Amino acid sequence: MPSLEHGLSRAIVETIQGFVIITFLNAIFTVFDYNVGILYLIIRVIAIGGVLELLNKMKYWSSTYLTGYIFGLALLYLINMIDFTEFVVFLAVGGLYLLRRYSK
Repeated sequence: MPSLEHGLSRAIVETIQGFVIITFLNAIFTVFDYNVGILYLIIRVIAIGGVLELLNKMKYWSSTYLTGYIFGLALLYLINMIDFTEFVVFLAVGGLYLLRRYSK
């Protein structure tokens, strides 16, 4: 069963993947001088959909895995790899799932 370290590594790997993808897309948009507005909007909507899907799957994660994921996000927030708003959303949703589990 996945544990704390698996959740921690997932948070770090997903953030690095996101960073690489955003850097690549920013380079493309710079080359085209940001004249691809609708494409940028579509990519942002897809990214938001991915975050919502991840938040939805958190309810199936084990408590230790989810705790590791939250610790990983906290670490990434402390080194400025993720935005404060993003950190708060994941912390709130993950925290609510943990609270609901432990209140049963």
